[in-house]
Amino acid sequence: MKKRTLILSLAAACFSSLLGAGDFKKTVDELGDRNTAGSALSRLTEAGGDAFEDLLDGARLDPASEKDAAKQAQKSAIRLACVRLLGTLRDTRATNDLLKLVRDDATRAAYPELVAACCTALAKIAGAKPDAVGSADAVAEIKKLAQDEKGGLNLRYACLMALAEVKQGGEIARPFLKEGTDETLRHAAVLVIGASKHTAAADELFAIWEAQRKGEARSYTLSLGVSALFALANFGDERAIQGLVDLSTLLEFDRENAYRDLARGFLKELAAKAIPILVEIIKDDARAAQHNAAARLLGELGAEGVRALVDVAKLDKAGETKYGLRVESLLFQLTNDDAIVALMDAYKAMTPEDPSRARLLKKILAQRPRSALDFFKTIVSDKAVAATERAMAVETYADLKGKDSFEDLKAWASDDMPEVRRAATRNLGREFVPLSKSEEVLKVKLDDPDAETRTLALRGLQRSDKKENLPLFTKRLKEDTEPSVRRTAIEALEQFNNNAKLDGEGVYDVVKAAFNEDKDSTVRAQALRLGITLAEIRGDSATTKDMVNKALVDSELVVRTQLYSMLFRASIKNQIDMQKLIDAALKETEPQGRGDAVQALSYIEAEKWAGKLERLDAVADLGLAVLGERNSHFAVALLPRLSEKGGQFNRIAEKARAMLDEALKAANPSFTKISVILDVLAGVRDNNGATFENARKAAKLQSVEARRSAVKFIAALGDKNDISFLREVSNLGDATAPALKREIEDAIRALELK
Repeated sequence: MKKRTLILSLAAACFSSLLGAGDFKKTVDELGDRNTAGSALSRLTEAGGDAFEDLLDGARLDPASEKDAAKQAQKSAIRLACVRLLGTLRDTRATNDLLKLVRDDATRAAYPELVAACCTALAKIAGAKPDAVGSADAVAEIKKLAQDEKGGLNLRYACLMALAEVKQGGEIARPFLKEGTDETLRHAAVLVIGASKHTAAADELFAIWEAQRKGEARSYTLSLGVSALFALANFGDERAIQGLVDLSTLLEFDRENAYRDLARGFLKELAAKAIPILVEIIKDDARAAQHNAAARLLGELGAEGVRALVDVAKLDKAGETKYGLRVESLLFQLTNDDAIVALMDAYKAMTPEDPSRARLLKKILAQRPRSALDFFKTIVSDKAVAATERAMAVETYADLKGKDSFEDLKAWASDDMPEVRRAATRNLGREFVPLSKSEEVLKVKLDDPDAETRTLALRGLQRSDKKENLPLFTKRLKEDTEPSVRRTAIEALEQFNNNAKLDGEGVYDVVKAAFNEDKDSTVRAQALRLGITLAEIRGDSATTKDMVNKALVDSELVVRTQLYSMLFRASIKNQIDMQKLIDAALKETEPQGRGDAVQALSYIEAEKWAGKLERLDAVADLGLAVLGERNSHFAVALLPRLSEKGGQFNRIAEKARAMLDEALKAANPSFTKISVILDVLAGVRDNNGATFENARKAAKLQSVEARRSAVKFIAALGDKNDISFLREVSNLGDATAPALKREIEDAIRALELK
């Protein structure tokens, strides 16, 4: 059994190698059938050199030997396809056969397309192997046919393109440049001259480009002139530079990426002459459409190009900023890797006193390229760089390098400049640096002479869950001379309390003391917030009540507004004295204080307004006074409760009506104010006729918010008689109508059910 298996394996291997050698005759024959030619061509292309012998046999077919026209056509198709495929193989063994076909007068007369294909194939072979036997003969034959006026347009074109392939024959192609020559031949001749670097024809090439450039705008981008320009550039002729710049920057070429890539390649070789031309474009207000492309190109021309760009800013006279702002904007066009390298090289070449240096650094820092990591590290260490830029470099370096930046950040945390220490400390406290590595450094920074650095150290340490770290925070809260640090200590204590699961142990008393004793109002406000939170957790309602009542009479607005914003919490509302809250609210004189006081009052349930409270008229006036301001929605919630339970309906309704009437008559009506007044009148259920009339006026205003409130008012207090009006509003056809179509339909349905 094993012997049989071995024999079968050997047989399979032999059969496989036979297939590998390839018998492609059948596939070649399929080239003559339109139905199979496509797939056959693909298989033969994939086979490559393995199919050479069969392709050569196909190229040797003689269609004339067949009397049947169909068979002649089939053989002709096979031969043409095989010749083309032989060219792609670039195998010199095919040269003699191809030359025979080219030299045969009968073949040239009967099959010009075949001869053209032979010339193309011969050029590919000769171009790949110019020293091989037959290559020189092939080129000579192609030159001969290119000059033969009897050869026909297509054959001569193929010959010229073949000469471009072998990069020879410029002297043959030059006569084709004359005006009046067929455009396809002229274009092919340009390619030959450019490829062969036939510099004797440079003037003719330049003339072709100039004639096209100075012609009608529509002809500017035609391939003939562009090819002439590229041929000229291939000579290194400086007359091509302006054209290459135009091609790289004009909007006409905006979608011609292949042209632009080629032009940029030439301009890099001619950078010294191209840079001044590009700078003139940047300076020219009339060529603003070219500015971005010109800036990008300068970035690709290396450090000298970048330097030239930033130097444009120096054109500004004292007090002017036009060119400086233009350069700063254009620098952000430099985003590819080469441009970034050029930016860094240009920066390094500048003296510290150069004003353009800071502009370049700003751009590189904003770009944040990963390739500039070492550059950023160098910037941080450069004491000649401004502290703010050094700090930005720290931030960027840390962002890009992540946890691997620890050692550098540790060193920079001790820098002489506070801006640098702040940046280093902030990043040492970020999540990507394990606290196990950064903790000791951050502890040291708690004693930094710079207050902001101390706050950043606290924020970094608040991630800790070690109970023994509690004194780090409490010491700062008790002893630090800067309110900003004490305030941050409270914020950090809140997070640390959660992480270390302290439940307020060791934190609560310190925070209460800060609320009662700290001279800074912002610290007291933070202590109030955390103190009440901890009191809730510990079930200490007495402390909550004490802190709330003290906050109500605090001399500083920031403490009172902190309390106002917390009254939505039931544990705080339950401890507040309503009359004291009203008294505090009515004492507020600043807009923020009045608005926040209304917010606090809006959190009080309707039932509590029914008691024996004083000065409710003044409370109603306070609520009405903030309508149209940022706290309007709280007034909309408060005033209906006062109307319902506090007996303030008449006061609220009458004053709100007057306010609505005045708002609608204003030269520039506040739609927001109209909206909230209508919401209040709907809330107090004022179905006064004058109010309805004004609601109808508001419903026709071109304002979504005003119209929405008017529709809601009518839906809430109207009846079926108002349905026709709402339909009229729905059909107004203005820009506001579509946004409210569904809401109006809902309002109509609500009225239909009444």
